[in-house]
Amino acid sequence: MHGAQLRVWTLGFCLLVFLSVSATAQTPSNNASGGAQPPAPAAGTEKSAAPAPLTNDDVEAMVRAGLDAEIIVAKIRSSPTHFDTSPASLEKLKQDGVPATVILAMVNAGASPSTGAASPAPAAPAAAPAAAAPIEVRVPDGTPVEVELKANVSSEAVEEGTIVDLTVVQPVVVNGHTVIDRGAPARARIVEVKKARHWGRAGQLTWAMQDVTAVDGQRLPARFTKAAEGGGSSGKVAGAVVATAIVFWPAAPLWGLHKGHPAVLPAGQRYQVFVHGDAVVKVPATQPLQPAAPAPKQP
Repeated sequence: MHGAQLRVWTLGFCLLVFLSVSATAQTPSNNASGGAQPPAPAAGTEKSAAPAPLTNDDVEAMVRAGLDAEIIVAKIRSSPTHFDTSPASLEKLKQDGVPATVILAMVNAGASPSTGAASPAPAAPAAAPAAAAPIEVRVPDGTPVEVELKANVSSEAVEEGTIVDLTVVQPVVVNGHTVIDRGAPARARIVEVKKARHWGRAGQLTWAMQDVTAVDGQRLPARFTKAAEGGGSSGKVAGAVVATAIVFWPAAPLWGLHKGHPAVLPAGQRYQVFVHGDAVVKVPATQPLQPAAPAPKQP
């Protein structure tokens, strides 16, 4: 009798354990079939909302809170803004005790909302147009140039090889282009000098034109004669000019002891000279066209 009861209890206990295990095994299955919850979003994936732009009221609130002007200005510069900077609003800010440095920062921030993004770099300036190439103008042989002496030249003060300075009196125009400017330097050269001597013999100067300066800086060879003279073995200088002093014969019987006068070329004396040989002068492209200048007159 006792053995039968023990078997019944044992069988019931085993059945109870079996039912408990089966119920536990079914719970995750039910969760997997439709009761599972979606995973929580990863931290930091939610986009933070953009801060609201500062307004006049925000600035006045910071002033009332007792914040220093430097702190308020720094906040304005580092935040998006939407200020009302009309004259009436600026007057109200001043009356409400907002410091002038803060009001200036609000004006500089601009009335439109700031995006906080860096301002784009300014566009590079357009490249300057290339300078136009100069115009080449042919200056023919024999082109006349009027020049004048800058200072007196005396046979007593110069020697052979001395350079004589002159200046151009009128601009030289070829085909509407100025190839030699007024006031351009010109040079001559002393070829031979004879000092004034006794017996009333006057001094003598022989000089030749050397060159004139064109607008491009090059020195154009020049001469005194219109046509070029051919070279020879006589040693004569082409285009040379001889200046001799006027001789005054004294009435005294000892006139042979009298010394003659030196030869002098006076300052301001004008001469007509001519370009020696064809030349090419580079004229700036921006130079306006000029009417042809009248030919200089031989003094």
